[in-house]
Amino acid sequence: MSTLDPPGRDPRLIILAVAGLLLPCFVFLAARLSLPGDGTQIQFAAPPAGGGFQITVTGAAGGPLRSGDTLIAVEGRAVDDWLRSAIVNPLRPVDADRQYEIRYTLLRGGQVVETSVGLLREQLPQPLVSNWSSYLFMLSMLVVGLLVFAQRPALPSAQGFLLLGAALFSSGAVFFLGLQASDLLHGWLVGLWVWGSIPLYALFAGGMVHYALIFPSPRQFLKRRPHLVPLLYLGTWAPAAVYLVFLWPDDPTPSAALIATLRATSALTAIAFPLALGLQVYGYLRVFNPVERRQVRWLVFASLVTIAPWVALSVIPEMLAGEALIPQQVVGLLWLVLPVGVAISILRERLFDVDLLINRTLVYGMLTMALTAIYFASVLLFQSLLRSLTEQESDLAIVASTLAIAVSFTPLRQRIQAVIDRRFYRQKYDAEKVIARFSTVLRDEVDLEKLSMALLAAVEEAMQPERASLWLKQTARRK
Repeated sequence: MSTLDPPGRDPRLIILAVAGLLLPCFVFLAARLSLPGDGTQIQFAAPPAGGGFQITVTGAAGGPLRSGDTLIAVEGRAVDDWLRSAIVNPLRPVDADRQYEIRYTLLRGGQVVETSVGLLREQLPQPLVSNWSSYLFMLSMLVVGLLVFAQRPALPSAQGFLLLGAALFSSGAVFFLGLQASDLLHGWLVGLWVWGSIPLYALFAGGMVHYALIFPSPRQFLKRRPHLVPLLYLGTWAPAAVYLVFLWPDDPTPSAALIATLRATSALTAIAFPLALGLQVYGYLRVFNPVERRQVRWLVFASLVTIAPWVALSVIPEMLAGEALIPQQVVGLLWLVLPVGVAISILRERLFDVDLLINRTLVYGMLTMALTAIYFASVLLFQSLLRSLTEQESDLAIVASTLAIAVSFTPLRQRIQAVIDRRFYRQKYDAEKVIARFSTVLRDEVDLEKLSMALLAAVEEAMQPERASLWLKQTARRK
């Protein structure tokens, strides 16, 4: 940390806060690995008409259960009764007989079904396996945050990044693991999941906005009025609270109230992320110095590398063909670039020419999305034409589309490069045009005085100096 960097909180307090954020996650994960379960996952969609939760079978222990079943009672007690018990007496012990077999009452195809399910200990929960790329991204946020904090323990942006990574990892890990139907027997386990999925995520969403005000350096008004930080979090959560008022059920049973509260967290996402982005844009345009702007550009570069391929390889193909080009888990690996970009921006923002990286990322990101859209559109067009002519499917459409992509690659890349240079790198674009014109003059003109005047004019137009002069060395002529 340089002498110009403002000091943050005591690093020991940051370590304690990180430990407090991670503790619920590790306790929940340890419980999931040690307690026997039924291999299901509760789905918190709109509550069924008769109450209860829909379940999805994710593990081998599911047995007679089926995905889509509606769980309405456990051991003869309604699901809402179990949720109330989790609130009133979360540490209530579980009967020994229920630790390895549970009797469920289900609604299946309009019929009430009762069945007993044997519980098993899973070596690795299936949700952990199916969401491996998300866990890898969250773990990378935490690990990179720890490395950055170890290098700059007193820097506010390093402290905030570590706290943000810890909150994301703890909340996301608990949420993706989910609740099993058998977890209703353990009130404290239900409470841990609710804590990680709602309050801890709300803390992460507010932390996103807070971090936008301390990265790359804390704003002056925040340093002068630190008491505004709690109000900042409350302001971020307020839209979610208003949204929850409209979602609140007329009959606020525990299951309906829990589903409504979980749905209200989407308002946090819709508010926190655009607000954090807007604060960074405003700071870049009005507040930041050149060094801070270069740090923000590293974050922009990481975001482009993350988002552009995701849109091109997942979003666009699913919109046009109903299927992503590569699995979602593989696309999730791209998100690993984001913590690395933040780390470079904090520790070594001069590592590379970030403007060149952003330029190339914009060009090839837009080129990838354009070629993907052209490919799928041409495949659909050629297939429809061939189907109308031959009344059968043919691989000729794929071959023709591939050839169209190969032919259009270079001209499309040049066109996109020109548009981006003209729109985002106007000064560089104008300078290159001036140099190109001067090269033409240099090739055709032989008069030294005219060349000197053309050179001065090109320098003034491209570089825009306050003054410019040209000195030519006089050489003695030999007789």
